[in-house]
Amino acid sequence: MQRHSSYLIISVLVLVILLGAGCQKTTLPAAKSPEQAVDLAHKTLGQLTGTEKTGITFEKTAQLNEEVPFEFRLRDYKDVPKDVQSFEGIEKALITLTGKATIKVKKFGSQDKLKLTEAKQGKTYYYALYDFKGSSTNPKGNSIQPTVLGQTGWDPAPALVLIIDGQEKVSSNPLFLLQALNIPIDYHHELTRDDWISYAGQWQADKGLQPVLAIKYYDPQGNKKYIKIEY
Repeated sequence: MQRHSSYLIISVLVLVILLGAGCQKTTLPAAKSPEQAVDLAHKTLGQLTGTEKTGITFEKTAQLNEEVPFEFRLRDYKDVPKDVQSFEGIEKALITLTGKATIKVKKFGSQDKLKLTEAKQGKTYYYALYDFKGSSTNPKGNSIQPTVLGQTGWDPAPALVLIIDGQEKVSSNPLFLLQALNIPIDYHHELTRDDWISYAGQWQADKGLQPVLAIKYYDPQGNKKYIKIEY
């Protein structure tokens, strides 16, 4: 059953990619497993759907060490037919669900070097340390997305982003950052956990900036939301 669900999601994502690309030719890299194919499809689709350039507005502003609760969107793919022929067919079949989460940003700073890795000339590593808490009542199952903290793509998990000149930057290598700062790593990042998970955001950008730090998520109605974090 799990393998069937994985292949169903893969076929749905590939179809969306091809439809979203229009007349352009979109080629997915070869995958060695269903899990890798899902990951590749999410990344490619994320590139296609992430090119919208719209103004960023903030729902509210929060402070460091403030617990920020919110509700976010999950989607269930179980009713998507295997022979779906259109993007509209996928959207119609998806079941929208609601999850609960809380994020507490503890620190924001910058460093030119993380262990043995040094930022490029004229750049530095901006980083944020934060705690995340989901809920055991959040929907879960093989056909539900997102499932874990750090998930990107069409159904991204709530995350921190850096905003520079009105453009958001997605974090990279959060676990490497935790390791570089000698912070214990918890490899279980399920969104259904009731306890706090230590996590991080890391971005390489020009030195001397005062970038905007924000929580980004999709609400249950599918609207992109940002909460600004003062530091």
